[in-house]
Amino acid sequence: VSAPGDSSLEELAELFLDAKHTRIPLYRESVDQIVGILHIRDLLAGLRSPAEASAADLAMPPYVVPETKPLNELLREFQSSRQQLAIVVDEFGGTVGLVTVEDLLEEIVGEIVDEHEEVPESNLKLPDGGWKLDGATPLDTLHVLFSVDVGDEPYETVGGLVFGRLGHLPEAGQRVEAFGLELLVRRVEGRRIKSVVARPLPASGASGS
Repeated sequence: VSAPGDSSLEELAELFLDAKHTRIPLYRESVDQIVGILHIRDLLAGLRSPAEASAADLAMPPYVVPETKPLNELLREFQSSRQQLAIVVDEFGGTVGLVTVEDLLEEIVGEIVDEHEEVPESNLKLPDGGWKLDGATPLDTLHVLFSVDVGDEPYETVGGLVFGRLGHLPEAGQRVEAFGLELLVRRVEGRRIKSVVARPLPASGASGS
């Protein structure tokens, strides 16, 4: 989520409300030219100030890092510079995206859900013997629920297994077979597999792969 640097404060207030973010990048001409990061606190101060202020006046300079920077180095830089967000650019200077302290911490401790985010789905046993699983469910859970050998897979989660077996981000309704189970994608959100239904394959259809 980003906005032109010449947006009015009222327009940006609406964007903050819709996006539910605390910081929004501002750009000039295109997102490849990020000129500042506007914090909602500074926006509110600007809206209540008797003196007219522009979004550019209220924004902080962007903290820019290359996409090749190791995450452990970036985390140390965040800590030392008291930054919360960095704009990530490629070797040609184009904007690849942004990364936050929360993103880095989630790589270490798993998904962090705040009060504005949807609570992850709970695993639920289905009447037909299958299970509805959150995509972030550890792969070993399949062994616990279905007594199957998950072997030495390079994936840590059920969603990661499905993603890896398909080789692309699936759409809802796509399936894979693994360990004698059918894994049906129920919901995808952004680049995350949010919900999967796991069921034992019929004896004649079990692949054992």
